[in-house]
Amino acid sequence: MKFSIKKIIGPLILAALALIFLYYKFGKTPNMFRNNSTTDISVEVKVSTDDRKPIINTFKLDEYNSLSSEEKSKLLNKSKGKVEGDIPCVYTEEDKNLYFKFLEDKSEIELESNPSIKLSIYPASYKDEKENKVVEGELLKSNNGYNYEVQRYRTQYQKYYLEILDVEVFFEVDGEDYVSIFSICSSNAGKDTTAAENEDLSKPILSNY
Repeated sequence: MKFSIKKIIGPLILAALALIFLYYKFGKTPNMFRNNSTTDISVEVKVSTDDRKPIINTFKLDEYNSLSSEEKSKLLNKSKGKVEGDIPCVYTEEDKNLYFKFLEDKSEIELESNPSIKLSIYPASYKDEKENKVVEGELLKSNNGYNYEVQRYRTQYQKYYLEILDVEVFFEVDGEDYVSIFSICSSNAGKDTTAAENEDLSKPILSNY
């Protein structure tokens, strides 16, 4: 029986392309798609001790403000990734900080003034108020860029908590205002902690925010 190489290779190529499509469609967001900017200005963010990179979108501020509420909502949804575990986490028992570097044409730059930050924290429990809690602050200058220390912003009802945060960072480069948006989570649980280890607290711990 004679086999046609073309008949064998053709289906293999199609199968490989299908696998690649499924990976990009339903798998974790590849690193090459995690830092997006509509300009030559971008931001790199290191989240606590997590090796995962946040999904960042950077705009000129007036461009971002011109987007509709629906468009902004879609961006925030994309910043949370496509599958569970696609966004990095601040492990507060190890390192509470976010670390920032600001780039122009991929070269690090120093800003004239410290960037401001706006956090929108989702309810962490059915006992929480339904609206997102908003916290604003300023990044601190350090030897290796800028940093911001993340806290617990909701009442803690269990031994381990998990908070989801949308982050907006506002900064200025050469007189032009920019904004970078991304999402993270924050938890006092260790990287290997399981849900079975969690338990209700006898007395909830209030937040200072």
